[in-house]
Amino acid sequence: MKATIIIVGEKKEKFLKETIQSCLRQNYKKIEIILVYSYLKNINYLKDLYFKNIIFKHVIKRNKNPVLDQINKIKEAIKVCSGEYIFLLDGDDLFKVDKVAKVISLNKKKNLCLDDYVVYKNKKYLYLNYKKFKKNILYKFFFNPWPDKICTSCISGPKHLFDNFFLNNKIINSKYLAIDVLLIIFYLDKIQILKQILTVKKESLISVDKKYSNKLSEIYWARRIEQHKYLKKKNKINYKFEYYMCLVLKFLFRNFK
Repeated sequence: MKATIIIVGEKKEKFLKETIQSCLRQNYKKIEIILVYSYLKNINYLKDLYFKNIIFKHVIKRNKNPVLDQINKIKEAIKVCSGEYIFLLDGDDLFKVDKVAKVISLNKKKNLCLDDYVVYKNKKYLYLNYKKFKKNILYKFFFNPWPDKICTSCISGPKHLFDNFFLNNKIINSKYLAIDVLLIIFYLDKIQILKQILTVKKESLISVDKKYSNKLSEIYWARRIEQHKYLKKKNKINYKFEYYMCLVLKFLFRNFK
């Protein structure tokens, strides 16, 4: 089976060489690597280094919203890929050397796959406790089902799942939700969680998710509200206490800054 790794490189010039190298070092050899971008300051340097090893997919139009821009770039890369199995990779993250081989061998059900990761910050590797979907009955009564630990670089799956996602989301109105959240909610009942650490996520100030991670800001709760609406639309799951709590908190942070 041929695998395609899609690297979104926008504004990640500082990290791309190491990210690409982590893909070239994979012990699974049937790999196609696509670097998708609109503008990179060091693109000529990268092309000189890797013109034989990777496909450079230039997307002329760049969306001002970084969330929508990332989604569009992945969509455009998938149009030109030839792999049967897709791996997503942010331009500042890394794959462990055996990631592609292990995921393909372990994802027997051909679901959307979500592997585990460590965070690299201040020259240290930090592990965040892994949690599955909440199964506690009381928790389910008050809260909607979210996976607690996701990132774009941990998501992979058969190409037909990505094709189906984009086919059924022709107009994505998401203002805040990144591709990882959208995919996980869309395939909520078709996710295979791998407990193995196969990805290194770098803590970056220019990450797409960074501006949405502050729980003391209005935008964080606006994003949570958007998550709930998308979850209800795609999975027919009714709002629970958590949704109304998000509405209240968004109102408070908007009016009492």
